Amino acid sequence: MPGPVRVARLLETLGINPETVLVIRNNTLVTHDERLEEPDTIEIRPVISGG
Repeated sequence: MPGPVRVARLLETLGINPETVLVIRNNTLVTHDERLEEPDTIEIRPVISGG
């Protein structure tokens, strides 16, 4: 996806509920209001909770 784009906008475009995933940029967890740039490498991982 062409950047720059905020994490929340990326998830919206992909149809992903932001409450169900963690977004990691270059091995660092990012918040949904952070801006992503084109050269960034991101991972979108599901949130897993247990007890």
